[in-house]
Amino acid sequence: MAENTVTNMKSSDAETVRRAASGDDAAFAELAARFKPVILHVLSTVSVPEEDRNDLYQEGLIGLYKAVLLYDPSLSSFSTFASVCIRSGIADGMRRYQKEHSIRAEEISTEEIPDVGAGSPERILLGKEELSALLEQIDQNLSPMERKVFGLHLQGKKGFEIAQILGREQKSVENTLFRARRKLVKLS
Repeated sequence: MAENTVTNMKSSDAETVRRAASGDDAAFAELAARFKPVILHVLSTVSVPEEDRNDLYQEGLIGLYKAVLLYDPSLSSFSTFASVCIRSGIADGMRRYQKEHSIRAEEISTEEIPDVGAGSPERILLGKEELSALLEQIDQNLSPMERKVFGLHLQGKKGFEIAQILGREQKSVENTLFRARRKLVKLS
């Protein structure tokens, strides 16, 4: 059976992610260096003063750290998942920045995000297609409330935090998250 190079990481990459997830600072530092271009690219799409860029860079690193902790190799490539988590972390930081500075929200562009470790344009294209297909499946199979709850969960929010944000009971949020997970597992 042919191995899909987009969804399967090299064993050394998988080992680096595993070591980082178990607390190896050197492994995380290696991943942070590899994903620095992705973080910088996403930062290039937002308009904030230079003195606030470092805070948003840190939010990107937090997104990468969440990706390390939450990564499931059966769902996507690490590179794709990490890119989504990085964008999400920076977007969260931008929302906080905008709240603090009372400015209008700017959309973070998802186009032209480099695929870390990509050896060819084909691999970059396949990674973007894989992400688009995954997002389309989520949109088609989850209800609007399930998408909201699942999205907040991926951002690292706890059940009680999601309940507060959405103005719902915690048990309702937990049930919604359970249903969303069950639907997504059936898709894989």
